[in-house]
Amino acid sequence: MTNSDLFGAGGEARGDDKLAVQQQTTQEYYGTYPGFRIASGIKIPDGDLKGEYVDFEIVSNELQGISFYQNGLQKLVVNGTSYETVGIDAKKGDITKIISAANGDIKIEALDGDIFLEARNIRLKASEELTLTSGKHILLEGAIMNLKATTTNILGKKNLSMGGQFIEVSGGVSVEEGTQSDKKQGGFLGSLISTFDKFKDFL
Repeated sequence: MTNSDLFGAGGEARGDDKLAVQQQTTQEYYGTYPGFRIASGIKIPDGDLKGEYVDFEIVSNELQGISFYQNGLQKLVVNGTSYETVGIDAKKGDITKIISAANGDIKIEALDGDIFLEARNIRLKASEELTLTSGKHILLEGAIMNLKATTTNILGKKNLSMGGQFIEVSGGVSVEEGTQSDKKQGGFLGSLISTFDKFKDFL
């Protein structure tokens, strides 16, 4: 996809001959200046935004710029790196960058690269569910790792290994161990092992 496709409007990318003639009775503006152009109120004649209207846009000759559309869409195109610095005069503890979606989702993607988040502390909070999914590996590494939940389930579909210089296992009421074959033996132990059926949700 070229930058002209991203904007869907503007100068040579659209073809000036396709633009409707500006009328005094309409709120249309299209101006070309050395190195950039400005448009407002122009109907887009083709592309993925065909039929939509430009609210305001400013685009350079290198097809970099920012566009707002009357349907509420906004596009920013940068040929290289987009670098933003905030909080120059902020005090420690101030929130200096907020991205808020009143409705809908927020998506950040780098399909041909990596996403790096770096900070003194990183806190993830979800009101309902927090999901981490990887096609290959998930690595959690730190000096101390704590897992705390009302109910904690750990399942290895193939193997589950735990190791350490010292391993301590304790239970407030009891600690039971067994295998799936123990279920066939019935009795109290078998009834306890049957609780492993809940792991079917993972399979």
